[in-house]
Amino acid sequence: MSRTISFYDGTRTLDYLTIYGSDGFIIEDPGDVHTDLYGLETCLATFKVPQDRLDLVPPMFAFHPIFTYLNMERRRINITPGYLIITGEFAGINGGSTTPIYEIAIGLSDEPIVTHPKFVQYIGGKPSSPLNGAIFLDPEGEITSDDSVGQFAYFQHVSGGVQNALAGVDSYLAADQIVWRQKYYSTARPTLTTQVGYISSPIGPVPPTIGSGNWLLTGCTYEQRGNVFFICNEWRHSGRRGWNSVIYTS
Repeated sequence: MSRTISFYDGTRTLDYLTIYGSDGFIIEDPGDVHTDLYGLETCLATFKVPQDRLDLVPPMFAFHPIFTYLNMERRRINITPGYLIITGEFAGINGGSTTPIYEIAIGLSDEPIVTHPKFVQYIGGKPSSPLNGAIFLDPEGEITSDDSVGQFAYFQHVSGGVQNALAGVDSYLAADQIVWRQKYYSTARPTLTTQVGYISSPIGPVPPTIGSGNWLLTGCTYEQRGNVFFICNEWRHSGRRGWNSVIYTS
């Protein structure tokens, strides 16, 4: 028994291949369909055609004769006496898009100690009421108690007659290296490419972050597999101070 199938080569449909022996085109092994974490389905299939029938060799991006939502992304042709053995690697998704997978990475970075939310209350105070041996200087470089001009300079090495535990401290580690990623497969190319570099709310169940702040879309990449696309959208959190809306708003 045989039946006719069509192969799509990316621009046109070729309606001339018949499987299970008729017209010389034979499916040796239709393969098994495997699904990965992101929903991509793949299959390795083997075909056989007469050596003089190159016209029967499936073109790249041809769809699988049984699992027609899969398209060929790699092809290997071997020659045996009288026949061509074609091994095709197929990939695709059964539908418009897969369920997204989300990832988060949280790291630490150096931030100026004066930006710590507890600086005024517990760490360094302010020019009129310094804490822990904090020194504030005016624009001329003189020590000042004037809150309107004083800028934090350093902590004294000795405070209250003892070694100052904050001596030499001018920065702290803040958990503001937060990256959120959305990964999925789709039959359509991504739509966020024009928004990269601008303040943008991330897609998905974003967990609570430390402090206030906002998000910046820092990446939108995609890779073609068969006739579908693996898409990765990436956002970065600003930390407590937020991304500057003058700079990062479209």
